[in-house]
Amino acid sequence: MEISDNFSDLPSADYFAYPLEWLDLFVNLTLNPSKSKIALIDEEQIVRMLEVLSLEETKLQLLIKKQTFEVADEDSIRLTVWRYHSSLLTLLNTAHENDINTAKKYPQLRKVFRALSSTIENLLSFLEINYLKYLHMDLVVPSSYMASSRLDLMKKIDRLKELADTYENLRPLKNIVFEILYKFTIPANRNFEITFRSLFYNKELVRRLETVKWEGREAEVLDQINEILFLMNFNSRGYIDFIIEMVRSKLADEKTPTGQLQLLHYYSKFFKQSHRRPGIMLDPDYHDLETVLQKWIDSEIRYMEEKAKLNESAIGQAQVRLKVQAAEVKAEDKIRCNLSSDQTGLILRAADEARILEARSMTEVFRSIVPYLSTPHSDNLSYNGMRSKSYVPEERDKEKAIEALERMIKKIRDY
Repeated sequence: MEISDNFSDLPSADYFAYPLEWLDLFVNLTLNPSKSKIALIDEEQIVRMLEVLSLEETKLQLLIKKQTFEVADEDSIRLTVWRYHSSLLTLLNTAHENDINTAKKYPQLRKVFRALSSTIENLLSFLEINYLKYLHMDLVVPSSYMASSRLDLMKKIDRLKELADTYENLRPLKNIVFEILYKFTIPANRNFEITFRSLFYNKELVRRLETVKWEGREAEVLDQINEILFLMNFNSRGYIDFIIEMVRSKLADEKTPTGQLQLLHYYSKFFKQSHRRPGIMLDPDYHDLETVLQKWIDSEIRYMEEKAKLNESAIGQAQVRLKVQAAEVKAEDKIRCNLSSDQTGLILRAADEARILEARSMTEVFRSIVPYLSTPHSDNLSYNGMRSKSYVPEERDKEKAIEALERMIKKIRDY
């Protein structure tokens, strides 16, 4: 078949019988070196191909909107979207194979293959952005789609990093965000398979970071980035620690307990009212960002309220001062606890809440016991830090604490 036959005279696609007919024939016939005389494609035809590809992308986007708008039930929409998505992935993979087989011999076709890949990837992105909930997001991304997406993301991430580097005080937050983005895009930095859910999350995060007004003042840029990270439920442990330290820094600037309490209530309201895109998060296997931060804020509010109650009484104030001013316990006189600080804190919190240990407050329990303890990693433990961390435990620390208690139970049974 001559090239003029298999491109210029391609049959017009019946968009309702098989909407991808033209694109399918273009990939599997026109640009297939084993089925077409692609050496005969001239510059005039290349220009026409590029024009038609652009039109085809627009037509298909409009058709997808029309088809999904006309059906009422969710199952029909899901089936329609899935068919488009899976078919486009197959076409993209075939297009990449054709590109590899022709790249050296027919370099004049490189811009056609780039435009073809761009058209298919734009259609895939259109589906992923507008019909996310209808896609099978836990499937592994095909290597051809991941390769092209990775290169595109790398360029965008590099540009964003250059913009962020101009703000010196953004360094801690910048390091957290870009470490995760680069880990995702650089194959050597990851030891996991990429799912569509993960790919969409990172593409959407980068897209939103590109909307930041980087020419603004540093504080404004920081606010915009935090707003995006909350919207995207960026539940990285590093980012959670960053937010907690930021709030602690603000608390340290407040000179009165009343001011600190008001600030904590402000952040509590901010966390609860922050906009979040439903159904997405950085790490689906970890706690929701707002949930973790709200637990920490609630624990700090309870602590401040308990502290305020103690300060109402002159006697209570004297007792607190005496305990704060108590002589420092030497490291060699401390009892070594062969658990981490976080695991020890969980056991002390449980002992207080189960009323095995009784004191004026949970803070008093930690204040009275922790100064006399050390761990394999630290001789000087912060009772306040241990208490705060006990409200946001990690699963591994909970398991280790339970194991220790079970060993104690076994010992008691054997007595």
